[in-house]
Amino acid sequence: MVEDVDQERLAKEILWMIRVRWVIVTFPYLIFLRIGQAEPIQLGFFYGLIPWIEYLLNTIYYFLVKQKKWLLFVAYFQMVVDLAAITIGVHLAGGLASWFGVLIYPVIIVTAAIILSTKASFLMATLSSLFYSGLVGLEYFEVIPRIPFFGLEVSLYENPPYVIVSLVVRIVFFYWIALISGHLADGIKKGREELRKTCDELRETQNQLIQSEKLAVIGQMAAGIAHELRNPLNVINSAAYYLKSKIGRRDPELNLSLEHIEREIARADKVIVGLLGFSRPVDSIGSIEINTLLDDTLLLLGKEFSLSNIEVVKEYAQNLPEVVGDRGQLQEVFLNIVLNAYQAMPKGGILRIKSRESKGEKEGFIEIVFEDTGQGIPQNDLPRLFEPFFTTRAEGTGLGLAVSYQIIKRHNGEILAESTLGKGSSFIVRLPMKIPLMSR
Repeated sequence: MVEDVDQERLAKEILWMIRVRWVIVTFPYLIFLRIGQAEPIQLGFFYGLIPWIEYLLNTIYYFLVKQKKWLLFVAYFQMVVDLAAITIGVHLAGGLASWFGVLIYPVIIVTAAIILSTKASFLMATLSSLFYSGLVGLEYFEVIPRIPFFGLEVSLYENPPYVIVSLVVRIVFFYWIALISGHLADGIKKGREELRKTCDELRETQNQLIQSEKLAVIGQMAAGIAHELRNPLNVINSAAYYLKSKIGRRDPELNLSLEHIEREIARADKVIVGLLGFSRPVDSIGSIEINTLLDDTLLLLGKEFSLSNIEVVKEYAQNLPEVVGDRGQLQEVFLNIVLNAYQAMPKGGILRIKSRESKGEKEGFIEIVFEDTGQGIPQNDLPRLFEPFFTTRAEGTGLGLAVSYQIIKRHNGEILAESTLGKGSSFIVRLPMKIPLMSR
């Protein structure tokens, strides 16, 4: 029987059972020893060994659980051993005349429901019924001695109807406990799972809000800084061009320096354009056919793909609903992602682009997936991938994906990244079909 069980949680709960077992085994044993001194009851060599066997097994359980070995087997095995020990305890407590078993067997049944499953609980109820029925049968036919406990009579076995009814009532009680505990445990597990899911969603929402606020603040600052920098850069660029045209040809060394200035100005201008992208609103709103937009984007890099031995595989779903948004900005997002894939495959590879309607929780969205067979991204870098100025390339500005993130958020969509180092990366963009856009 294979259970879908959280291994960490299972290990903690098995350790809890082990600690409780130390107490449960020790105190009854001391009581029996005390009774054995006061009453004409002899535990015998076999019964005297039982606590020590439990101690030994408990120690083995402990080391196995600490090493995270065979957790599911240990959980089932110790419950079965506990049922056997309980059955011996019921025998010593007076067998059919004692209600000890009625009180203790359900503990194992309920424990199975809590730490394993409803099926495990019913399995323990079945084993409890078999152990208890076997004990009653052995005592009834006097295969084992009938032991009175605290003066309880053993003459109950002389009344067969009572024996049968008592046995049936206890078995029904075991299964009733399994049913109730299983139902309650399922409710607890469902609530725990929903709570975990809610916490994960809240954590993700919080991270998105922090990221959005961070980008918004950076956008406001960047817009002001970019405008202030662009004017002096234009002046420097014009001066460099003038010097190059007048004296650069006569002085090769000066000409190289002026070309270097122009390159750095172009690089700075690229950063400024990226910074301005943070604060750019969604203004040219219209209906967009995603497959057509993807094809138009790929046309811009068709020559580069051919020269770099990159194969583009299109897996478009047909008759997709249109989305509403800024065509130019969405094309910028797709171009950024495709360029990243191109740069991640310097020796060639496959870029697979898929479009489809999202299902399940994301129903109502168009999903675009970009999968490459490139170098991949280290797992430690994935959480920072959409942060401004974070880049994994020496020549990158770290603004492309950050701007793309802002654009998709302004379209009420989401963008995700998945990657396996050495195998490639996947970028998933989801855009709503028809909902109002945020104006920022």
